[in-house]
Amino acid sequence: MAPKRKQTKLTEVKPNSSGKLARNAQDILKIQENDIIYLVLGQTGAGKSTFLNHALGREAASVGHSLDAHTSTIDPFLLTTTESGRIFLVDTPGFNDTWDSDRAIVKRILDWLQTSCHPNTKFGGIIYLYEISQSRDNPTTNFMHPTKLSEPQAPQYVILATVKWNLVRPPVAELRESQLREFWAQMAARGSQMVRFDNSAESAHRILDMFPKTALPVERMQREFRRILGLLPDGSGIKEGFVSKLFGKIARVF
Repeated sequence: MAPKRKQTKLTEVKPNSSGKLARNAQDILKIQENDIIYLVLGQTGAGKSTFLNHALGREAASVGHSLDAHTSTIDPFLLTTTESGRIFLVDTPGFNDTWDSDRAIVKRILDWLQTSCHPNTKFGGIIYLYEISQSRDNPTTNFMHPTKLSEPQAPQYVILATVKWNLVRPPVAELRESQLREFWAQMAARGSQMVRFDNSAESAHRILDMFPKTALPVERMQREFRRILGLLPDGSGIKEGFVSKLFGKIARVF
């Protein structure tokens, strides 16, 4: 599991007068050998910045309020410092983006992993945010086929967190969650977990604590991203997106 928050001493980059972190403060955060990173992924508008702000306990990531992609860069946010190293949450551009293809975004994430992380940096996991409030399937990104993760241990480091429960009636949301579990069964059988995020710091920390105690070498996940990048189309014709290639279909058939 991830280190308990109460067992660590929080070390932060100081916010500016508006309560937000200055961009140059994020730029100087070089990921080092003993650091652990967690990637926060999701489609555009899923609420990645909201999750980050709850986890961090401050308004660090800018929140968008439209369907257009709000985050366009890869931004690491320092969560805490332990005796063995620092823990970072990494904000990423949304998939199924208005302007960039999934391939371009995966390439950007891979480039960041290769250039900003030490070869011995630890990979804590992927938090993939899924909107339970969405009711329509996206045929361009969600084709049914087996999961594409080839690293045997990789699914243990993926948590599917459903979000925006407040935007849909409980009986409808619970039905969607039940159906989603059926589509996530293959990942779950290989060690992945599915959980609700309830828009609180406690919920965000609880999700982080669900990951395996031992992190993976970041180079192993770099290989996964590199392989998946090769499977993604070049942008011409009907595209099958990153979500489909990485996880298999996450259907919206409600």
